[in-house]
Amino acid sequence: MKRHKMSTTYKSGLDFLRSYSGALKLLEVVLHLVLLVSAISLGASIQAQFFCGISIYGFVSSLVLLCLHVRGIIKNSEFPWFWVECVNSALMALLLLTSSSFVVAVLTKGYILTGILGFIAVMVYTLDAIDKFFLARTPRARIVWTTPNMPV
Repeated sequence: MKRHKMSTTYKSGLDFLRSYSGALKLLEVVLHLVLLVSAISLGASIQAQFFCGISIYGFVSSLVLLCLHVRGIIKNSEFPWFWVECVNSALMALLLLTSSSFVVAVLTKGYILTGILGFIAVMVYTLDAIDKFFLARTPRARIVWTTPNMPV
């Protein structure tokens, strides 16, 4: 009897970009580019500089993790990358929530728009943290049993 290879829910390469996790990670990178441009246009206030620094950290960390996923390094590694991503996403959500609140408190048009975009990024990071938590929590989270390869 021919044994079928197990398929996994985790994908790498360009298939990762088409998955839910990949779409979230790509959205994080794009949002941080928009946030960075928006924060730079605000001027030299303390709130804008704080927001800009957090946006730079978020852009770099999201881009590095996206590259690791696309290259397949996370898939082939024994290191608990999903926990690292979960903590990073939760930390980014908290930092963006704090900095967006500081920016919105200025109450001018540009600052309010930047703060609202920051709150949207908080929601995306929260969804990503929840997704990575559920992937990291269970040891069999990446395995999907289909009819031909169910255990006997």
